Amino acid sequence: MMNIKIRTAQKSDAAAIAKSMIISSRSGKKIGIFDLIFETSDDASLQRFLEQLVTTETKSYCHYSNFIIAQIEEKVVGTYEEKDIATEKWVFLANGISEYYKDNKKTAEFKWTISKDGEIHIERKSSIILIY
Repeated sequence: MMNIKIRTAQKSDAAAIAKSMIISSRSGKKIGIFDLIFETSDDASLQRFLEQLVTTETKSYCHYSNFIIAQIEEKVVGTYEEKDIATEKWVFLANGISEYYKDNKKTAEFKWTISKDGEIHIERKSSIILIY
């Protein structure tokens, strides 16, 4: 089993956060909300714009302080953004079980795995969530 570390995002994680924002905003489509906002579909340009947004002093939902990071051997393999006012937490146990807590109460439990590409897959009854 790989050693996974979950931690609070830091300013130095801006590149990984920006990349995950591009991927998640497109959700498998050619363009996403950030392509429209920044009027470009060029990944390098979007990456630069979003890294600036993630690290700006004025905090928004895109600010790095709203993210947690999953790492395997110092490589960032996933990000998660918290948008809810409630305190939410995912705990990834070494036995392949992920526990979800809301306001310090365990509300759900799911199976999780790591793909050969290093993605964390959380299996739910209705679908699989990919975290990059």
